[in-house]
Amino acid sequence: MRHDPSRDLLVAAAAETLARIRRDRESVPSRVRPLLAYVEQHLFEKSLDVNQLKRACGVRDNTIPIRFTATLGRTPHRYIEDHRLETARRLLRDTDLKIWQVADLVGYSSIQVFSRAYVRWSGESPSTYRESLEPRLRFGRGGWSVEDLQNLQSEVILEVLGASTQTVQREILRRLRLPGPHLVARLCEESRRSPSKSRRIELARLAVLALQAIDPARCADTVRAEWTAKAWSALAAATWAAAE
Repeated sequence: MRHDPSRDLLVAAAAETLARIRRDRESVPSRVRPLLAYVEQHLFEKSLDVNQLKRACGVRDNTIPIRFTATLGRTPHRYIEDHRLETARRLLRDTDLKIWQVADLVGYSSIQVFSRAYVRWSGESPSTYRESLEPRLRFGRGGWSVEDLQNLQSEVILEVLGASTQTVQREILRRLRLPGPHLVARLCEESRRSPSKSRRIELARLAVLALQAIDPARCADTVRAEWTAKAWSALAAATWAAAE
């Protein structure tokens, strides 16, 4: 069989995403773990959807998907799509693959379906995102990507928030003007991973507060609306878990 170099690019781009799914699997109730194990193994297969996931894991009712949503803050469908598109963004940023090739690699049936999903997820089309990248900022082409810098900024802010009182945290978030939802995403992720129930609630509350720091002039309404829903979902999941 002829070797397909694009598959090597997919493996590299998906490494961080699959590692995150494995970490999620370690932190969820045992009944949800088979679903995440299956998603990890079949994430980029075009046939993967919620119905196949339920059949493969022997789920005959909606109790497990509901628990999945409550635990991870996303429906199984959204969880799959988020991780596919996260990998797609890295491929768009780090490679010269055609957009249709990226769509095919991450499991979409057509470039049209992929583009619509990408717009819903990020607020911009795949071609617009790629055109916005300056060659000097692309990973592997002489420097850091814009997304890398925003993620680094989020890490620094998260460290400062962790060392501050609640009053100072609120003041910091009131004064910030962030270009996107990276900090909100990081706080939601930390909330899901924390083994402490009180810490999960604290981080999720910070994620909700961090929504006010996203600059509406620099972030699409659809993206802010999506992360608003995710932040409140993370808070609901943390509160639900603490009540168990």
